[in-house]
Amino acid sequence: MKNVLAIIIFVFAFALFLPAADAAGWYWLSSDAKYTKEFDPSSVVVTKAKNVNGKSVATEIMVWTKTAYSYAGAAETVKSYNIGNIIKNPATLAYSLAQILINPQERTVQYKQEIFYNQKGEPIYNRGAGRVKEINSQEFDEDFYASAVDEVFRMGEMARRKAKDRWITLWTAPVGKETVTVTADTTTFRLRGNNLIFWEWEEHKNLNNNITEIRFQKKRININTQAIQLVSGKVWTDKKGWSNAQDPYEGRYHKIDATSPAVKGAERLVAYAKGYSTWVNRYRTDLPQEEKQESEKTAEKPVKTADQSKGKPQIIAKK
Repeated sequence: MKNVLAIIIFVFAFALFLPAADAAGWYWLSSDAKYTKEFDPSSVVVTKAKNVNGKSVATEIMVWTKTAYSYAGAAETVKSYNIGNIIKNPATLAYSLAQILINPQERTVQYKQEIFYNQKGEPIYNRGAGRVKEINSQEFDEDFYASAVDEVFRMGEMARRKAKDRWITLWTAPVGKETVTVTADTTTFRLRGNNLIFWEWEEHKNLNNNITEIRFQKKRININTQAIQLVSGKVWTDKKGWSNAQDPYEGRYHKIDATSPAVKGAERLVAYAKGYSTWVNRYRTDLPQEEKQESEKTAEKPVKTADQSKGKPQIIAKK
């Protein structure tokens, strides 16, 4: 009897994987030598929303995504997930499906579950909820985030991600015996209160035009006072590789020295926030009524809030 019951449970558990694999329609996002990324627009649902001045603003979005692997991509994935004891031959890994939870205000994603399949379309490994991570230019999941958020808000996340002017130069100047250039990623620009939040890329080049240092940092700047704060970041040097950025101000806001070329960068950030107010105010839930009118004119209303059970069915991971 126990064997019969075990077989029934196995068949039922396996059947739960089938609806997710048969998507209503996978939409291609990008491909490279290792990965092909797709998402299912029909699976996008708003699971949480906030009423802001009479308008429903999505604060949590669910989506199903698909990643297909070349041998190199499969090998990289098996190694990074530390599942070589489960998937011993990367050639057997064909694709994976993932249900992703998105917070558009924080630009974060969290994998709620991932299912890995072999060449025959059979599930070979299940992974539960992962850590919450912020989306920036260095994250694998950027296309997944942008496509799902666009399905809800229609504000042009994918277009901005691929735009030629996605990165704007804040300043470039000689500093000592090097030339320093700082650019900012406009896809990450968002206002919270009087603070513009953004990610910047700082490069140091020597007299031979070789890169000696890179700083990739998340910052906030108060658009009224131009005081700035380092939130987090990493530093690369040609001698030590990558390490966490050290903040001499210990997380405090500080004014930029008036003689520093970074003053021009602060001025450009403030000008951008004022000139592109619709973009930097997108998805905000803290706008007062009088400041929200412009955003309401251009932003499409989010789709109707739905239960997590709608769209792609929930998948129960095998024990």
